[in-house]
Amino acid sequence: MMTRILIPVVIAAFVSHAVLRAQNPTSAQAAPPAGKVAKIQCLEPTWKFGNAAQYTMLTHAFVIKNVGQDVLQIKQVVPSCQCQAVLPTKNELAPGEETTVECKMNTQGLQGPVTKTISVLSNDPTQGSIILTMTGDIVPPFSVKPRQIELGAVSKIDGKGGTELSFVVSKGLDVQLRDLKVSSPLVVATPLGKLEEQPDGTRILKVRVDLKGGASVGLLRETLTFITDMPNVPPAVVPVTASIEGEVMISPRTFNLGKVKKGETTSKEIEITKTGEANLVIEGVDVSPPGPFAAEVITDEAGKKFRVRVSVKADAPEGYQRGTLTLRTNCAGENTIQAYFYAFIGK
Repeated sequence: MMTRILIPVVIAAFVSHAVLRAQNPTSAQAAPPAGKVAKIQCLEPTWKFGNAAQYTMLTHAFVIKNVGQDVLQIKQVVPSCQCQAVLPTKNELAPGEETTVECKMNTQGLQGPVTKTISVLSNDPTQGSIILTMTGDIVPPFSVKPRQIELGAVSKIDGKGGTELSFVVSKGLDVQLRDLKVSSPLVVATPLGKLEEQPDGTRILKVRVDLKGGASVGLLRETLTFITDMPNVPPAVVPVTASIEGEVMISPRTFNLGKVKKGETTSKEIEITKTGEANLVIEGVDVSPPGPFAAEVITDEAGKKFRVRVSVKADAPEGYQRGTLTLRTNCAGENTIQAYFYAFIGK
């Protein structure tokens, strides 16, 4: 009898507890605060800046608004790395009031797709912070193609001309070439026309590079320097190299006889040309080492054009072989001229 009485009491207690819990939720299941509250809002929390040049400072002002019914307090602004954020013009906003948060991004050292964020912390009870985003592509403002000029063998008498470079401005950027400097009066750089827009949105200026005659025999190392109207952007420096030949020119200066089967022979010819008025006399030709290789001179135009045929002998030893060809001439200051070759002797 007692058991029948207790069961309804327990059920009633359980139901009463459930009702009370629904009316008085715990902290883990807190209901939204009652009454007037502040509410933070940014209608455009993401700024897509498109293409931006390296070495520049990007700046954007995000508009923050209080769309709640109580005073909004902006407690803190926290930028991610390489971003700076200026505190809002007002830290407390009445309902309906607006302020701005100015954010800056230093693009130096950045390249490609970039996304940076700024957190704005407030007293909004339902959204304690909002994220502001700056996103886009960081591109080099300009480039020079090719990055270096290799002129090869060049006569000290005639020089060499006709080499072209392209000064390329990245898509969507306004960059002008302010100056083009050369490290030597022997190098002449001439812009051809003006920046022309391309189908891909870049703009290109062609530059012709000429090398005057008169350089000293040996390796020439000079530079072209492209300076733009962007003061914070370092100039582009393009190396210009050449092997300055005297009146006697060898082409090629270095050559490969290839892979040769042991016991067989092969040969390759190089050209010898003479500039200037005086005729060239090849007084002799030597090959080092003399055992595996031989050389003979063939005259195409007396005093001006010759060929030298270099051969691998049948008794050349196996392995990687290197040789030096030395021409003895009647040309003052160029009495000996050398070329270099190699071959692999296999089974």
